[in-house]
Parts: sequence; structure tokens; C-alpha cells
Amino acid sequence: MSQQWPSNCARLLAYLVATTLFATHLANASSQIDVDADLKHMLGRCHRVDEDFNECMRQVFNDLRAYFTTGVPDYNIKPFDPHHCGYVELRRGASQGLGSFRLILRNVSEYGWARSEVTKFHADPEDHRIVYTQYFPDKSLEGEYEFAAKMLGTEMNRRGHWNLTLYDYRDPFKNQMNHAT
Repeated sequence: MSQQWPSNCARLLAYLVATTLFATHLANASSQIDVDADLKHMLGRCHRVDEDFNECMRQVFNDLRAYFTTGVPDYNIKPFDPHHCGYVELRRGASQGLGSFRLILRNVSEYGWARSEVTKFHADPEDHRIVYTQYFPDKSLEGEYEFAAKMLGTEMNRRGHWNLTLYDYRDPFKNQMNHAT
């Protein structure tokens, strides 16, 4: 019996090594996604004439979230979560009037897109419109700000760091589609 033990042990060890190597190869192979095939499958499965087109497109938008953090380098699509914006400016009022303000946001980062979910989608081809609702469990923004205001002759200037976090946020979005005629 002692002579069989090493041979059984060697057989078991060889089996474990082979199984581990096969599992490792299988895991590596399955983690390599063919992006072209994936995008063609997602974007090609919805047809405007189908009764379930709107539901299909809603699901496509949700499936595309997998690419928000990685982007699609082969198509020169950069990651979208976090989304970065270097400069945003908002002005209201005339500097010579009763009141005015200027808000400048710099180096803004926006997080939460990859965890969002499109909950409603409706395309209206006759009116060239898309209406959808997107839900964010949490969405946050941060950056630097400069605020200058003049109200009834009094001036105010502020600058610093800001952040904003929204929880259970729903964003109804309406977009007029443009197309060449």
C-alpha cells in the first residue's frame, strides 16, 4: 500500500495542476471581451419597426454602462465616469444694471454615471425627439468655483472648492434629434 500512495498522490497532483491550468486559461479567455462583437450585438438588436423598440433601447443604454468607466479606445471614446470638464461659465444681468453675477466652475469632476439606470425611454421619430428618464442612486460633482456678484451697488467675490452629492436623483431628459434633410 505504501508503494501505491506516491503514485496516487502524483496522479492527484497532476490532476489538480491540469485542472488549475485549464481553469486559469478559461478565466483569462472569458475575461477578454470582443468589444466590436459586443457593441454590434447591443446596438444591432433594436429595430425601429419593432413593437418593443423603446424597451430594447432602454436596455441598450443600460448595457452600455459597462463602458462608462473604461471607454472604447478602438473608437476613440474616452471614459465617461468620472466625467471631467475644465471650464463652465454662467453670467446673468448687466454689470451696469441693478444686479448681475458671474459663476465660473473649473476642473469639475462628475461621478455616478456607471451606476445610473435609464428607467424610461421613448423615441418619437416623427417629431425627431427622444425622451428618457435616468435614475442615479448617487451622483456627485466637485471642483473649484469663482463667484462675482453685484447687487444694488454692493459687490461680492468668493472663490474656493465646492462639492455636491445627490441621492436618489431622477433626471428627466428631453432631446430634439437633429437630422440632415
